[in-house]
Amino acid sequence: MWKDELIRQGKEKRMCEENFRKLLECDDKVSASYLYKKTIDWALENDYPDLNTIREHFYDLESEGLYVGKTFDGETFSSKQVFVFHDCHGTINVEMDYENAIIPMLYFANCCNMTVICRQKNIFPVKFPLYIFGRNTIYTENNDSAIFRIFYKKL
Repeated sequence: MWKDELIRQGKEKRMCEENFRKLLECDDKVSASYLYKKTIDWALENDYPDLNTIREHFYDLESEGLYVGKTFDGETFSSKQVFVFHDCHGTINVEMDYENAIIPMLYFANCCNMTVICRQKNIFPVKFPLYIFGRNTIYTENNDSAIFRIFYKKL
């Protein structure tokens, strides 16, 4: 059922042919989440899939870096290249994964109200990109270990 809904919305939102073919090849929600994160700018700009679909079908993909309707209390994010937050609240800690050379990129949509901090001690400040799509309230604090680069995308 989740795939039928993604296909329907993909047609409605005029998903490009290449990504539509990739969507048709997705066998499970995890592979669909990889495609979603790979095309995250287009997806968030086009409200694809809509928040109700994410809530209904993709609420269980936190291990893949997709969060919906969650309240955080200082959890650390460092293990993935892309994390996406929909309607989330609270405080998160972001750190560079030196072992795997990953600087996480954070995407916020659908009324998030969050604070992003970095408790990691770095020799030089790490630049963390934050992409904010639409109405969200995101607080950050630059320090000797982190510089948050915020990019706003109006919808």
